[in-house]
Amino acid sequence: MLNILGLKAHNLITAPLDIPNVTVLSVNQNERRDVVITVASTQVGTLCQQCGQPLTKLHGCDRWLELRHLPILGQRTYIRVPPRYECPSCAGQTTTQRLAWYTPKSPHTKAYDAALMCS
Repeated sequence: MLNILGLKAHNLITAPLDIPNVTVLSVNQNERRDVVITVASTQVGTLCQQCGQPLTKLHGCDRWLELRHLPILGQRTYIRVPPRYECPSCAGQTTTQRLAWYTPKSPHTKAYDAALMCS
């Protein structure tokens, strides 16, 4: 579930996010008043795309991925996910964690893509 805070602390709206294996870290609005939901994966690490070694160290220099998601209350919505993991064995090689709800290199979640195909 997703919590969106209203103008007053006691105003609270709950809406299903319908994205598996994530924890919501924060919900904010950007300068265009779009909803920006920052999430962390509940899956630990990923495998290096070059050597196959399990990775758990986030590469802190990249900006977070921001993926367009289904609107919430008529507002454009974006999901922010941590960027990449760094491989200590491959001279700084970085790898993006593969999550089932978005396609690598797509600017959208799969749910948003499906909604576009149906409209």
